[in-house]
Amino acid sequence: MDIFLRDVAFAATEIDVLVDLARILHRPPFPLDPPINFHIELFLQSRSNNHRGMGILTVPTVDIGKTFLRLYGSTGLSIKGRTIRFSQSTKPLSQGILEMLLSTTWEDPLELQQEQERKAQASEPIALAKVYYGHFRRDGSFSAESAPPGIGTITCDLNLRQLKITMDLSTRRTEDTTDHFPLLFALLSISGSFQPKISAIYSPSQVKKLIASGVSRSSPTDARPRVFLESSTPPIFEKQSIFSEQKNDAKRCSSLQDNHVMLGCNVLCLTFHSTQDLTVFRKRCEELGLPAMQKRYITTHRRSAYSIDNLKRLADFLKTLEFSLGFQVQKIVTESILEPLEVISLGEDILRLQKEYGIQAHAIFRYFAETLGGSRRELISRRQRRDAKRTAVAEAHATQPPPASLSKQLREAVDADSERQNQPLPFSSTSPVFYLSYHLIITPSDRILEGPLPDQTNSVLRRFGNHDCFLRVSFNDENRSKLRRDMGLSITQLLKSRCHNMLTNGFQLVGRKYEFLGYSMSGLKDHSVWFVTPFEFNGSTMNASRIRDSLVRHLTIDKLILT
Repeated sequence: MDIFLRDVAFAATEIDVLVDLARILHRPPFPLDPPINFHIELFLQSRSNNHRGMGILTVPTVDIGKTFLRLYGSTGLSIKGRTIRFSQSTKPLSQGILEMLLSTTWEDPLELQQEQERKAQASEPIALAKVYYGHFRRDGSFSAESAPPGIGTITCDLNLRQLKITMDLSTRRTEDTTDHFPLLFALLSISGSFQPKISAIYSPSQVKKLIASGVSRSSPTDARPRVFLESSTPPIFEKQSIFSEQKNDAKRCSSLQDNHVMLGCNVLCLTFHSTQDLTVFRKRCEELGLPAMQKRYITTHRRSAYSIDNLKRLADFLKTLEFSLGFQVQKIVTESILEPLEVISLGEDILRLQKEYGIQAHAIFRYFAETLGGSRRELISRRQRRDAKRTAVAEAHATQPPPASLSKQLREAVDADSERQNQPLPFSSTSPVFYLSYHLIITPSDRILEGPLPDQTNSVLRRFGNHDCFLRVSFNDENRSKLRRDMGLSITQLLKSRCHNMLTNGFQLVGRKYEFLGYSMSGLKDHSVWFVTPFEFNGSTMNASRIRDSLVRHLTIDKLILT
């Protein structure tokens, strides 16, 4: 039964009302074993967290409600210096709340409030000294590629069960503002409230690894502890512009640097101000259910492995490769197994591989990428098993065989894979209905390459051939689901920057320019479309517009023949 409340003191909270009503409902003439479970909801004002002095009391049975109204319906109950008036509600009863009351037992609101306060205190943000995007190199060191602007904080939100890293763009690091502090302070005092905050939000299941790196014994100048966060999938990036106290505008974006996608950067390096902050963070991670924090010193380098110049050099090299092989080379860079310059250093070996093995070259290189990724993981695992208490002298005199060069590892992969050369291909079919397809998945913060995979052809592919020139492109969320708008979180700007730009201007992949071709109704349901790169067909260069024009002419001729 629902009972309407009015004239509730504005100073009273739901906890205050619950506590005072419990003193009444948990003594005769009401049932005592077990204590009555009831629910209070105070109606909030629009655009405010303050209630309107009205609310609803829900009790599990009609008899309890009628007994309560007989006792207090006319006299009311004084809470926080104001008498609350009660009357039977005329609105329909919420079946969800009623089922909750009948299926659960009473919990002391004071204990709940203390637990909420404890979680709120444990969810306070911890200041960060620096935040870097980057990736782990093959030798186990960390390559710091870029630092998002602003001052960073990290929060273990125990109520929402999420890990949140926020960059406040209304402020800048002190080392960046020392020389011009008076001018910047004046500017920020005027426009600081208009600057956005960008956050990276992880669920506990996303966090794959946490590694705490202390101070190096050989280089004690960097006295700030660091934590490296590696996730299985990219986080949800959210930008919030604050124009006033009443209006918050949250939008999805691609990274902590707004819509600047950080290619090859799948690890965040979080630098704390002190070991005390790190200790607090570690305890909160345990309570949030994150993986146990490992301890290992990791060398950090400031580099630009994925700079525009390096990516351009990589694209120029990929143009010289057959698409199937170039696709595998592009994939190994996208997955941060090799850096662009490392691939370029293998240029002669890759070209030799293509010349000697032809259509089998891409399968051999894919095997090489798998073994290379496995060897890197094995190297890191060995380092984790090292005794952290070994002295600096022992570390200095420890001799390990130097890792094999990439060229040698590629040759070893070719030799190890030679037994498979005499075996049939994993997929082979003479039917024109099937072919090997290449896929590109665009997420808000990443590009995922897949293929070659068996797929079903269509009339366009059967007519023009050149299957390597056609690319299936899907627009998905980070977890491969469909990209949808969440409540209170706009994706309009994200669609413009990630989807609309590619659909209108195309993109570069494997050193080739792709442009939007079209879609099928079945593919559109899965947010999947077709792109194409120009190719030669019957002595003419075919691109997206010419293919579409030829299809229109073909359909027109078919209609004339039928009529």
